[in-house]
Amino acid sequence: MTSATPIDQGREWLSPTRAWRLTECPASVGPTTYATAKATTQDVNTGTLAHRVLKRWIAVEGYRAQDPRQTLSDAVNEHVAELGGRLPAGWALARARLLARGTALAALLGARSPDEVISEQEMMDPELRLRGTPDLVLLGPEVVLIDLKTQTFTKGDVPDSVKFQLTIYAYLVELTYGLRPDRVEVFSLNRGPIPVTVTDEGIKDALVQVASARASSRHDAKPAEVVCYFCRRRLECQPHWDAATKWPDADCVEGTLRRIEEATTGAVAVLIETKDGDVWVSGVPGELISGGPGDHARLVRLGRSRTNESGLTGRRWGHNSAVHIATPM
Repeated sequence: MTSATPIDQGREWLSPTRAWRLTECPASVGPTTYATAKATTQDVNTGTLAHRVLKRWIAVEGYRAQDPRQTLSDAVNEHVAELGGRLPAGWALARARLLARGTALAALLGARSPDEVISEQEMMDPELRLRGTPDLVLLGPEVVLIDLKTQTFTKGDVPDSVKFQLTIYAYLVELTYGLRPDRVEVFSLNRGPIPVTVTDEGIKDALVQVASARASSRHDAKPAEVVCYFCRRRLECQPHWDAATKWPDADCVEGTLRRIEEATTGAVAVLIETKDGDVWVSGVPGELISGGPGDHARLVRLGRSRTNESGLTGRRWGHNSAVHIATPM
């Protein structure tokens, strides 16, 4: 659905991730109207924990130690202790990969002095309203831009979305330091360094795409699973819900709240009546269910659970999930 009325999106600050999402779907940027949409749980996810570990390791110059793997292990243990045992799903594998890659990462950082290793420093372009925080920028004879990725890469190349994000990061690095990175890499925990080609022409093209998308109508929605996944307007975007019913394994549920069952843990299971049948969603934090039977519910970023003994399809709440419940007018 396209509206002829454009919106001034020039005031929106965009991260590289949101800039890419905007170029894919102009409706992804703009104010949200679902003010009552609940946030997800505050537990740390695997990616965030891995980034925190590396930031601490770099801050104490663990990469310069005689045994950098041991200092990385120490940083892991310190953060795990701070979480009090509330470890995110998938952390055991991510931890093993992180420690296995520690030596290679230390070699990549090399003998650079601390002021040449820039870890998670925000960079901004006030004119274009772009800002981002690269994981690592290495200065010196060779300028290197590194983006840590904890997800498993199975193909030979990184996704176009990641290439676009790194192109914007490279632009911000050049704007900040006056030098375009000589080398741009994704540091994958399962594959190690993966080079990404960034050119002057590529940067220019990315900026043109962002400018063009900013000038588009925010009602020009172009739903796609990879674009919609983390979109902050997802709960209220009707074109998304129209499209999601056709996705083979949609991670979202919309329908009428029929039943709520409480568990001793404080979590609840909710039964949602959808157009395609009833769906149970388990593990939802009880405080997020403010409505009752008959209310309209939308839940996103759900994991799949097994079909229960009654034969009903199941979904489960995760650390990225979100819900909105409204009483029909």
